[in-house]
Amino acid sequence: MSELSDLVFRLSKKLERVLQHAESLKEELSEKDREINSLKALLKEKEQEFTRVNEKLVLLETAGAIGGEAEEGKREARLKINELVREIDKCIALLNK
Repeated sequence: MSELSDLVFRLSKKLERVLQHAESLKEELSEKDREINSLKALLKEKEQEFTRVNEKLVLLETAGAIGGEAEEGKREARLKINELVREIDKCIALLNK
């Protein structure tokens, strides 16, 4: 009978260790989830910043093209204006639907 109770005791200790390990893994997983969410938020913020900077770059390039004396600058300005006009036309078409 002693062997049986000893076996039960060892099994209960092992089970206790497994449960403790499972709990620590749950905590680690929660921490990693928080870290992932934080990194996702940072990524979204950086993507928005990139979009703003890219829009500013396009505006600066357009302004430089319009203000420049070079023929290439004038050509780029006309292309950009045509692109903007097409976008405006698309918006107007969508509003008319």
